[in-house]
Amino acid sequence: MSISVIPSSGAPSLYVKAIRPDNDELASNTNFVWTSENLSSKYEITIPYNDFEYCELCDYSIAVYSGVRPADYTLTVSNIARCSVLLQNGTPYIANVGFFESHCYVFKASKGKSVHITLKSISGDADLYVGLDDNVDPESAIWKSEKLEEVDHIKIEKDDENYPSDRTFYIDVQALF
Repeated sequence: MSISVIPSSGAPSLYVKAIRPDNDELASNTNFVWTSENLSSKYEITIPYNDFEYCELCDYSIAVYSGVRPADYTLTVSNIARCSVLLQNGTPYIANVGFFESHCYVFKASKGKSVHITLKSISGDADLYVGLDDNVDPESAIWKSEKLEEVDHIKIEKDDENYPSDRTFYIDVQALF
């Protein structure tokens, strides 16, 4: 994730933190995990997905402070993760994928529940791949459905040995023709 503040006047600083169930306080200049204060690029913070404090499914609180004088600025947040769409339980998500392209999604399963993932191709043939990180593809997927049919379906039992402890599944949809 990348967060930048572009000042038109003043010298604003960024303070950022993930909002978690055990700590839902908003970011401030005294309560933060990341700050632009000590960075060479004073107006931008990049939080890599492998940062210990990074949380893919969390909300983030961003505070912008200006030292001794007011600041006017533009704030931009960009998600640089490959899988940036969070699917909702029971809610269909309609999308399209071009030939030889793929789209990646994230699904957070309910605690103690098996997972059913269904892909219905309206036209063409798309395939379904599920893995445990956002690098999921046909080679690395743990669960696959590559049927030459309108509907691809994967069922992952709650007691499957590969069921992730954080209940997060990464879903790749690919159209090969």
